[in-house]
Amino acid sequence: MAGFESSLFPDPNPPRDISIRKKTTKSIFVEWAPAFFMDDSDGFNYTVIISSSSGTADYSTKASYQNLTNLPSGTPHVICLRTTGPLGLQSESVCSE
Repeated sequence: MAGFESSLFPDPNPPRDISIRKKTTKSIFVEWAPAFFMDDSDGFNYTVIISSSSGTADYSTKASYQNLTNLPSGTPHVICLRTTGPLGLQSESVCSE
C-alpha cells in the first residue's frame, strides 16, 4: 500500500537557497527560500537537521528560517533541510556548504 501512495502522490519539492545569516560561538541562524509551489501550503513544513561530531538534532518549522541554539562551541556543523508533506512524504535533503 505504501508504494501505491508514494506513486500516487509525488515527493514534495526541496527547499532552496540555504543561507547561513549569522554565526556565534553557540548558535547559527539559517534561512532558505521556500520549496517551489509549496510556499503558501498549510500541509507542508520544513525539517532542519544539524549534525556534528556531538550528534544530530532535528527541528520542524513552517517558517523559512531557524535559529539553532545551544550548539557546542568549536565544532563544525552540517545543516540540511527537507520539505515534509501532509502524508509524511519528504523531499530530498539539501545541505549548506
